Order: sequence, then C-alpha cells, then structure tokens
Amino acid sequence: LQSLSTTVDLSLDLSRCPFSDSGVAALAKGLGEMQALQTLSCSLTGTAASDGGLAAFAVDSLSRMCHLKELDLSLRNCNVGDSGAAAFAESLSLHGKTLQTLRLDFAATQIGDLGLEALSNPGLVALAGLRVLSIVASQTDIGDDGIIVFADVALPRLAAICEFSFLGKCTRLGDRGVAGLIGGLSRCSRLEKLRLDLTDTKVTGYIFGKDDTRITSLQQLHLSLPALSTATMSLVLWPEARRLSAVVLEADSWEASAYQEVTGWMSSMRLVAALVFRIDQGLTLQQANALCIGLKSLVSLVDLEISIRAREFSADIGELIINTVSGLDSLLSFRVHGVEVARASNCREMIKWTTQQKAEALLGVQ
Repeated sequence: LQSLSTTVDLSLDLSRCPFSDSGVAALAKGLGEMQALQTLSCSLTGTAASDGGLAAFAVDSLSRMCHLKELDLSLRNCNVGDSGAAAFAESLSLHGKTLQTLRLDFAATQIGDLGLEALSNPGLVALAGLRVLSIVASQTDIGDDGIIVFADVALPRLAAICEFSFLGKCTRLGDRGVAGLIGGLSRCSRLEKLRLDLTDTKVTGYIFGKDDTRITSLQQLHLSLPALSTATMSLVLWPEARRLSAVVLEADSWEASAYQEVTGWMSSMRLVAALVFRIDQGLTLQQANALCIGLKSLVSLVDLEISIRAREFSADIGELIINTVSGLDSLLSFRVHGVEVARASNCREMIKWTTQQKAEALLGVQ
C-alpha cells in the first residue's frame, strides 16, 4: 500500500481472510498513508474484525483520507458492535465537505439502536454534501428507536441526498420505526431514488398514507414488503406518484382482499415507464384481473416484468395476461420469470416479448 500513495481509486476484497483486529489495524496504517484516495471499497466480510478493528480503521485510515468522495465498507458477519460504530462515526464526521457516496453493510453484526444513533450523530449529520447513502442492516438488533433517531436527527441534515437505500430485514423494526423513516425521508427535498426492503420486519402498514409525508421529487421506487394487504397498500401509495418513472414492487404474499387497492395504485401511476411486479405466491383469477385492469391504465409503460414465484397458474390467467400485454401500445419489453404457464414450454426461463413478436408464440400458447 505504501507504493500506492498517489492512488485515487482502491478496491480491497478481504472477505473471509483469516485475520483479526491486529490485521485490520495493520491494514488501516497502510491505508492511512494513501491520503490522495478519493474512492475506497473495502470488504471485511466474514473476518474476525471486531470493535477494536473498526476503531483502528476509523482512526488510522478514515480520519486521514482528506479527499475521500466515495466509501463502500462491508462488515457483514463481523463481530462489530455499537462501540465500533461510534468510533467509526467520529472519523466519518470529518468528511462533511468531501464525501458524496457512502455504502455501509452491517448485516449480521452486533450493531443495534445505539450504534445507529451514533452513526447518525456525530457521523451522518456532518455530511452535508452526501448524495448517495446505502445501509444494509439485515439480521441486526436495529429496531424502531434507532431508526427514529436516524430519521429525526440525520436525514434532515442530508440536504443533498438524492439516492437512499435501506435494506432492513430487521425483525425488531415495525410500523412506528418505518413511519418515522418515511417522515424523515419526506424532508429530503432532492430525493430521486429510494430502495426500501422491509421483508422480515413487523411492518403492517396501518399507520401510513398521511399527506404530509409525500416525496414529490421521487422518480424511482423499489419497495419490498412482507405482504400486499389493504393496510400495507397505504405504504405503497404513500409517495407522490406524479413524477415516478420506474417502480419495483415486491411482496412475499398478496392478500385476496387487497386486489382493488393494487388496481387503484396502478391507476395513480399513469406516467410510469418501467414496472417490475414480483409476488412470491400464485395468482387467483380475481387478482390477475385486478393486475390487468391496472396495467391498462399505464399509458406510458415501456418496460414490464411480472414475476409470480409459484409453480404454476392456470391457462385462463396466462391468456388474460397475454391479451392485456398485447394491447399495451407503448410497451417495448415484457418479461416473465420463473412461471409455469399451462401449455407453455420452458417456462422457467426468462420470456421476452416485444412489439415485433407475438406474445402467444413466445409463451407457447396455441
């Protein structure tokens, strides 16, 4: 590393390497000499790094990189906890004028609410120029309290943020925390891209849908939910749809009672050009009909993907979808993943449809 002192872009994948905090400390000292670095990607996934190692990384390297614009740090499956996150936050706060992109993977660590609170303040609150923020917190002890502090303290200070991703899958995260997160995001007036993964959380959606939590600047939304229900659809409907151009909606299940809400949701997105709809179950005819009615209202749709992760659905449903898609004049690309349509051949492969080819031929329907 000493021979790379003038390097501005460095990527280190040390995943599952057999070293502990002493090894991280030695690495940190070497990185600390690379003060010209502007982009650093470092994966310590699966190593024996703990709070001491993260503190050494923060003090001996991060605090000395005065030109750093982009940091991607993975501590997945490391024995890092709240004290390590606090030390990291102290050094992170020194980059308020330079850091533009921050990606943190804390999945399967010991970081909890206190660690996220420390990361929020003094860390994130100092990053006034941050444009992209991604946090992976799956299988951690982060819950409602930590998320609310992050939303109330950090997000309002991130005036330049235009892209935010939170991959939670936190079993301690529920409606209160997610509602607080949405409230914080609504104050990010430049936010254009949003990715929220709320699967494996306790979110039900009963407290969402208030008019004062719209994000009018949002253009791309990727939302993953435990289930599509009458309650959670209020979370899907929450963003102001006027400027949305690309939407990915994923859910583990789709409750039969929520079919009308799905139709209404699609009707509110008339200008969406790209839509991905993924459900990890089969479709009933009523649900398929609601989906198709909604698709017909998307007059600007160019790219469509439907993924129903089930072993099969009936020929009636397959033909209903085909007939609907065939009537979408604006559509240029249609894909179906992992679906066995009756009378279709090789249905587990990606099926592509364009306006130049008949959907019936591609799906093998006679």
